[in-house]
Amino acid sequence: MDTIGLLCFGLEWESKRIRKSQVVINGRWKVAVTGPGPIGVERVVPALIRGQNIRYLFSCGFAAGLNPELGPCTVICNGIDPRLLMKMKSVGARLGKIVSVSQPLYTLEAKRTLREATGADAADMESQWLREVCEAEGITFGIVRIILDDARMPVLPILFDCIGETGKVRLGESVRWLVLHPIAWPRFFGFAVTAYRARVVLTNVLEKLIDDLR
Repeated sequence: MDTIGLLCFGLEWESKRIRKSQVVINGRWKVAVTGPGPIGVERVVPALIRGQNIRYLFSCGFAAGLNPELGPCTVICNGIDPRLLMKMKSVGARLGKIVSVSQPLYTLEAKRTLREATGADAADMESQWLREVCEAEGITFGIVRIILDDARMPVLPILFDCIGETGKVRLGESVRWLVLHPIAWPRFFGFAVTAYRARVVLTNVLEKLIDDLR
């Protein structure tokens, strides 16, 4: 079966659940992990779409919330194709403005500053550069992101520091950090629980979205 779409995630862990979807297993959609930031996008994506009849490319995964009205597990979508946006909204995503940053937003101040400067609802680290690839190749682009840490939630730096450039989590590094910082355990594991829940919600939305796209 021909592949019609590509789901791009910054982190491998974000993509694990959707890989079990029948639409991915049968080959109609493929999953790619770029690693966080623009460098991974430039390294991974062009080779995947070269010579392929890819019609859709979606930027997927977690996002940092900037709009204080939106809580964790809110699914945010964006794109330029009106029919695609209508479909995104029909499966539970909320239309919003998403900006891309090259560095993680650890602090509330960083989130407030970006919100004031851009008016964006959420931020990720890949969509801008994925969009540029799609524009150059004539591929329909969309963003389907889920807020993990909302506008009121600062993030422990270790949660990003333990992620490698290919998007894989260096588990040993995070465990060693936790051993040295037991006071941070409640925040760390609370974040992990939210991440698991967010991945389930995002996967459900993506499965509904891509199931009947042609």
